[in-house]
Amino acid sequence: MSTWHFVLVHGAGHGSWEWYKVATLLQDANHKVSFVNLEASGINTIQFKDVMSFEEYTKPLMEFMRGLKQEKVILVGHSFGGFSIAKAMDKFPENVSLGVFINAYMPDATHPPGYVLDKANEGGADYGDSTIIPQLIPSGQTGILFGPKFLKTMLYQLSPEQDYTLARTLIRMTSFFQKDLENEQPYSAYGAVKRAFIRGKEDKCLVENFQIWQIDNFPPKEVIVLENTDHEAMFSNPQGVYKALLEFAKKYA
Repeated sequence: MSTWHFVLVHGAGHGSWEWYKVATLLQDANHKVSFVNLEASGINTIQFKDVMSFEEYTKPLMEFMRGLKQEKVILVGHSFGGFSIAKAMDKFPENVSLGVFINAYMPDATHPPGYVLDKANEGGADYGDSTIIPQLIPSGQTGILFGPKFLKTMLYQLSPEQDYTLARTLIRMTSFFQKDLENEQPYSAYGAVKRAFIRGKEDKCLVENFQIWQIDNFPPKEVIVLENTDHEAMFSNPQGVYKALLEFAKKYA
């Protein structure tokens, strides 16, 4: 049986803790799993007020990729983590055999990455009871701390109650770095790296129409749609995510 090295990258406000179920399944099947806590995320000790840019936010992932030398990995990004893995695929294409986007933003290779974020927000973004702080840091980035009701109704509505409680306890202030992503150069090298997409059918955060638009805008090798799966697919359907990752790895990695 083939084995692969999966590198799991979390979404905004979260940390590597959001992968504990899927990581356990992969490790039990003898695959190598690495976690990255981006700046001011998870157990990373940096505070968000000290993160000046998307470049700084993704620094831990870039340092990890730089340390791989000749090794190839499967990069897996959830939600806002799609931007992070796309940037890593662009800078280190020789080290990525496959990029998998799970209910994630997936930039294309011809527009600035902020293009898909702007598209997602066309109808206006409603973060409910979340705390939003405009220009929290000198670079002008907006800070956001997801509120408990937003977490429950928009991200975790089908996930087990204990996982929602975990998130409510561990969630941290973050940003969507919209200005930075709009000013980034297109990730042209990333366009040559193989990609696959996992879409939760009941995702209320990145809604179906937007996800389908993204897939049509920059088609991946394959899309797997998971039924009864919310935005936090790793919590609401860890077996489905695990099986999809292995299916993609066998075909494309």
